[in-house]
Amino acid sequence: MRLSFVSIFVVLFVVSGCRTYGGYGSEEATLIEIGDVVDDARASLALAEDEAILLERAAVQSAELNELYAAYMAVIGQHVGLVEHGAGVLADFSEEGSTYRGLSRSLGALVSEVDEVNIGYDRIIADVAKQSGIAIPASTAGRTGGDARYKVAPPAYNRTSATRFTMRDALGI
Repeated sequence: MRLSFVSIFVVLFVVSGCRTYGGYGSEEATLIEIGDVVDDARASLALAEDEAILLERAAVQSAELNELYAAYMAVIGQHVGLVEHGAGVLADFSEEGSTYRGLSRSLGALVSEVDEVNIGYDRIIADVAKQSGIAIPASTAGRTGGDARYKVAPPAYNRTSATRFTMRDALGI
């Protein structure tokens, strides 16, 4: 009787979705991952700023591209805010100590914000390509998730693609 009660409890615990795997004690590793996300965001911001220069040059000739340039600059503003916020989170957790739960939530939030910014860039690049009359290859159309809003990827998974459709491609340069 007692053994069945324990076994039922264990089965219900596992089936209920409770995380039985660890994480506590991995604060340093999570802090390193946050640093990696911030560094990647800084690097991708530099690339986005370079692409903004290309779009700005093309926008001189077209009112529609001028509107897309303004939208692209708004996304770059979000991206700058993301990098600053990430650096602040990193500094806060590095100085005052940290808990697993706080670090894990911050990492998840930063990764979500990076994905949101990337989706913003991709949408504008797709609009620029459409305006320029250039078809986006199917192999790059779903780079950041496309229609799927939910995706599962390990934290260390490299989310960039070797076949990324760039602003240079969208402008036909």
